[in-house]
Amino acid sequence: MRPIEVFYSYSHKDETLRDELEKHLSILKRIRDSRGRPIISGWHDRRISGGTEWEGKIDDHLNSADMILLLVSADFIASDYCYDKEMKRAMERHDAGEARVIPVILRPCDWEGAPFAKCQGFPKDVKPVTTWANQDEALKDVALGIRRVAEILLLRRTPPETLTGSDAVRESAPRRPQLQERPQISITDVSHASAQPRAAPRTESASVARPPEQTSLQERVNTFVEWLFKGYEATPPKRPKVINDALLGNLFFTRQEVAVIDCPILQRLRRIKQTGLVHYVYPSAIHTRFEHSLGAAALSERCFNAVQERATVEGIDLLTNERDLAHLRMAALLHDVGHGLCSHASEQIYALLSDLQEFKLNPAYATNAPGEILSYLIVRSKTFKKWFEERVIEGCGADLDLETISKLILGKHEDKDKYFLANIISSAYDCDKLDYIARDSYYCGLALTVDLPRFYSMISTAEHRGHRVLVLRNYVPLEQILFSKMTLFGSVYHHQKVKCLDSMLRSMIGHIVENPKQASFPIRGGKSVSFTDPVQYLYATDDDFFGQIDGFGDDYIRGMLTRFRHRDLFIRCVDISRRTVKNWDDGRQGLIDLTKLPKQLADIEAEIHKLLPSTERGKCNKDDIRLSIPGLPPMTGNALIQTEKGAPMEYVEKYFPVKQWTDAYAHNKWRSYVYAPREIADKVRDAAFSVLRDYLKLEIDPARSNQSCHL
Repeated sequence: MRPIEVFYSYSHKDETLRDELEKHLSILKRIRDSRGRPIISGWHDRRISGGTEWEGKIDDHLNSADMILLLVSADFIASDYCYDKEMKRAMERHDAGEARVIPVILRPCDWEGAPFAKCQGFPKDVKPVTTWANQDEALKDVALGIRRVAEILLLRRTPPETLTGSDAVRESAPRRPQLQERPQISITDVSHASAQPRAAPRTESASVARPPEQTSLQERVNTFVEWLFKGYEATPPKRPKVINDALLGNLFFTRQEVAVIDCPILQRLRRIKQTGLVHYVYPSAIHTRFEHSLGAAALSERCFNAVQERATVEGIDLLTNERDLAHLRMAALLHDVGHGLCSHASEQIYALLSDLQEFKLNPAYATNAPGEILSYLIVRSKTFKKWFEERVIEGCGADLDLETISKLILGKHEDKDKYFLANIISSAYDCDKLDYIARDSYYCGLALTVDLPRFYSMISTAEHRGHRVLVLRNYVPLEQILFSKMTLFGSVYHHQKVKCLDSMLRSMIGHIVENPKQASFPIRGGKSVSFTDPVQYLYATDDDFFGQIDGFGDDYIRGMLTRFRHRDLFIRCVDISRRTVKNWDDGRQGLIDLTKLPKQLADIEAEIHKLLPSTERGKCNKDDIRLSIPGLPPMTGNALIQTEKGAPMEYVEKYFPVKQWTDAYAHNKWRSYVYAPREIADKVRDAAFSVLRDYLKLEIDPARSNQSCHL
């Protein structure tokens, strides 16, 4: 099978940048997949040899390419040949599903409204390459994005019968030949981060697993919602309700909202904790996705009202009405229904499965988190639509459009004049973040302050790139929010015991995936799931998974459930941080890169297990050794500041250093660990030192690591 053919469409004035990008992509030409094939082959017009009819040669490659890179700059757009011929033909093939078009924004220019604007572009946040402080970082981000797309395109080509185990696409970065190959689910501890596609192993034991013909993600979500609603008899609410919230006080909900609150997809969230397994470390953090959803709905209205009040003062006509507010609150209520077992702890597992990654190839969903996509699909499912029309629209007389609600969940709105409504649901300062930062810190006992009244007094709207969006009149409230978020990551989400618990859950899920007949998770209706596709994570709630008196599965799963029940956790064997790694500045980046290379992570874990003495290997399961690599806090610099109506709009990075904060966190506070059961910790430590030195070139100080890990 041939490699993915890449065609570069560019202006010759950008040839230097094209050459640099090609260097960053050279690794995909040098490395090989499991069949010895290079991942990509690249072509551009400088490859035309003398005496060749150049235009015909360009057309041949443009028409045969699998991936077409549009290297966008003012010169590219000004070039009649690039824009009118190459780009036009590229978009024709993209729209026909024959090729994948990827815009790469090289230099700042106005490309809004161009046909390729609908395609997912790179680098991150489509920030032009030349505006990055380090252009190599920008081009590396582009290269990683192209790698992910290329691997999924290869997966599409691969006949189903050639897929083995959990590897539909073999990870293709350099690795030592002796690293053990094994079918397994490979996961990094990274929240909301893009990851390499992984195909789930086929299984015959899971009754709700995909049939051989591979049903679509939407169809599998439809099946889940139908299962969830089975036997549910709705009683129309007679009146609105006031619900008292420990954080926000009395919250008012209309009849139509009460109907949705009482339905199975919202009630299911009562059994899913907001912070996953954090309550094993912070005992009072037992709040759920259910109360968070209620809080988000309340805060969405507060933000809506604040924007309206500011618009009145500033003389801005927003053209909004009560129906817009109803849509907004309903979207906030439903925005988290796509979360499954242990919230983000499982999301960072199923985010890596290939069918979800393939779904995200559609530019409409490329920037959305996995949980948001599943929430969107649940709201659009046939069963929920039918129930919503009968019980909410007809039964409660609600004037609501479910299509508008589902798009708001993704942070989108069809009306450009009302796009700020989508920002209230999904943005740098959306109702979800405002609630979870305040709620998580409150229940974890952290004295963090989010001054909501001050924040709402500073929020307004403005025209930006043809859309009316949210802006802040002062950066200080946002600075406070980002500081609180950073503190939560350092103190809670990346706490070493929390990452240990996440790693133990990953061990269990990986074991179930590899042993579906013996270890699958039983669900209502005499069925079972083995977590081989993203939708199967919706069938399990925290209470269901950990609450069965006699447990489930084989001896390994029952033993792990006992560990959770007794809080008999794995322990740290190796501390990988600025304090313990002698070459931290040089070695840290390779470690961070593993958050996007899950197969390499699995290889390292397998190699550590392989190097254990035979007597110790017999005492543990191969899934007991975990290298936990947290993702960096997702700190956005896309928030817009406009100090007054009509003033220039600037990104928040102009006012305070968001990137520097993230870099400082990565340098000083971010750390990774190797975890294992206490009885083999010493041997795992010794093997891990060797593997990390050989594989990642990390020079770890054993004494300091032992001191940190109390070994």
